[in-house]
Amino acid sequence: MFSLIISIWFFLLSFTYFLLMFPFSINYQFVYEISLFYDLIYLILGIDNLSIFFIILVSFIMPFCFLYNFKNTFILYKEFIFLLFIIEYALFGLFLSVDLIWFFIFFEMLILPFFFIINIFGYRRRRNHAASMFVFYTLFGSILLLLGIIIIFSLTGTTDFRILSNLDLKWNYQIFLWFCFFFGLSIKVPIIPAHIWLPEAHVEAPTVGSVILASLLLKVSFYGFIRILFNFFPLICLYMEPLIVLICIPSVFWSSIVCLRQIDIKKIIAYSSVVHMNISLIGLFLSGAYGICGCILLSISHGFISGGLFFLAGFIYDRFNTRNLLYFGGLCKIMPLMSFFFFVFLLANSSFPGFLSFIGELFVLIGLFEKTLVFFFFLSIFLIIGTIYCIWFYDHLFNGVIKENIISYYDIIRYEFFIIFVFIFITLITGLFPNIFLEKLLFLSFYLSIN
Repeated sequence: MFSLIISIWFFLLSFTYFLLMFPFSINYQFVYEISLFYDLIYLILGIDNLSIFFIILVSFIMPFCFLYNFKNTFILYKEFIFLLFIIEYALFGLFLSVDLIWFFIFFEMLILPFFFIINIFGYRRRRNHAASMFVFYTLFGSILLLLGIIIIFSLTGTTDFRILSNLDLKWNYQIFLWFCFFFGLSIKVPIIPAHIWLPEAHVEAPTVGSVILASLLLKVSFYGFIRILFNFFPLICLYMEPLIVLICIPSVFWSSIVCLRQIDIKKIIAYSSVVHMNISLIGLFLSGAYGICGCILLSISHGFISGGLFFLAGFIYDRFNTRNLLYFGGLCKIMPLMSFFFFVFLLANSSFPGFLSFIGELFVLIGLFEKTLVFFFFLSIFLIIGTIYCIWFYDHLFNGVIKENIISYYDIIRYEFFIIFVFIFITLITGLFPNIFLEKLLFLSFYLSIN
């Protein structure tokens, strides 16, 4: 109960700050310096028009993760809650840090809690393998990030974001550093072929682990792209557009096709996340100001949608102890509320009008249409494929004849209904009334594209 109250307080604080006090400014606000180890090290925290969106997303998702485990009495429950708090504080620190080194430290702090959550609290025998893959891929990206940070510090003598925004280095140095930061962060997107860890981690992780992984951890990369690459190396970002296309178009196509071949509910949602994150990456680098705005909107909407889908997948697993699609059929006849909520979230996942994901992809497509018709055409086809696998997924799970092994199961209960209803409500409200934050977001996007 205490953990739930603390996490709700964080959300109320961040949302109040966003609505009432946050100005139209590209500069950091409320910068604090905290001395550590007898003034040997200083932790500098601040907030601006970019980080506030991700702070609100973290503070919104985490209370529901605590609420989902409220009635669980499994072994090491207190340790599990403690790991969730470490993840929440690390994400807050990452999005609030004004220094590149502290960004890296909080980035690394996320690895160990997730390793324990997957390896200790996972469901199946392959959880050790999945946790090891997660650590291996993430550490490989961390080595590239650390190399880039060391080079920047050796050349400039500082790692402060406010000073490095005016970074002026030789072209060769900029290209090398861009590669270090891009590939170090893109493993968390993830891009093909570095995507293998994500479906494995989702399948083996507990429900809350999958929710945090999809809704929050994948957004770290996009925050890093905008904060580091667009501020430090804006010309290199334009120069590397063909490379982004070469990476992201196959990633979107392959993940869309693979979704149609999966039989595990979590793997379908995981590969769907790969599709949406790579579409966001295309919009971020290729679509100008509209694409930057669309990328952030897609990141926020994906946090709500993927979180709701993984919660629903967890509810189904709690009842049937399996996520195999071949086991299910005709669930709409015995679980009508579950069927309805799944249908709404799959509509949102396919970017149906009325949801925030539709607005995000619309901004990406507008930017691509202005840039080149070829990429606009290919991306439109991939979005149609996304609608197809959403329909296929829902049809196999809820339509048809009830399988003989499914006798009688209860529908959504009260606290489950509360979790899913809030997610649907937020997804619809932000889609129908995007002006809540769209004005601030467009201001930020046009500033980044101009610079």
